[in-house]
Amino acid sequence: MALRLIEAPDDLPVSVAEVKAHLGIADSFTADDALLESLIQAAVGDAENRTRRQFCPATWELILDAFPIYTRANPIAAIELPRPPLVDVVSIKYTDTEGVEQTMLSGAYVVDQDSLPGRVYPAYGTAWPSTLDAPGAVVVRFSCGWAMTAETSPESWTGPEDIQTWLKVRVATLYGLREQVVIGQTVAEAPRSFVDCLLDRHTVPMVV
Repeated sequence: MALRLIEAPDDLPVSVAEVKAHLGIADSFTADDALLESLIQAAVGDAENRTRRQFCPATWELILDAFPIYTRANPIAAIELPRPPLVDVVSIKYTDTEGVEQTMLSGAYVVDQDSLPGRVYPAYGTAWPSTLDAPGAVVVRFSCGWAMTAETSPESWTGPEDIQTWLKVRVATLYGLREQVVIGQTVAEAPRSFVDCLLDRHTVPMVV
């Protein structure tokens, strides 16, 4: 199994302006805006890895060697799609037994956006098609991530507020401590219950 990023997000869950407000930095001070944006990107990557989620809208491909088979543990032969929340399945392509790439019709499978992580499985009364016995025979392209809303100006993220809070705290820490080691000072972290637990309830099970 492999995961490939097709279309990266255009937005961030928190803006530079929101982080500056959290830090008490005046909007008129713009000298560190580029630094703050890079720190936000770093914090988002960290949080996404911790939670195994996709925060802002993106498109990914899940690459499999074959379709799943029906088992007692997986009675509907579902493919679990990582990096929820799942928005939609864009396409399912596979290499048939003759070595020809095929694209499944959208009516041939069901998309389950409510499960965590999201799933896709064959339509009722059908089964996954046979594939060539070769690596990467199945490619599922899907979109995921919490949307941005245009109801406010500028656009704002529609994901959980406590993730945004964690990001602001993380960026503030990175901004205040520019190096990994602080010499000649005593540094104490905030209790885990205050910071990292903000992400706990949004962390999804590992996709096997």
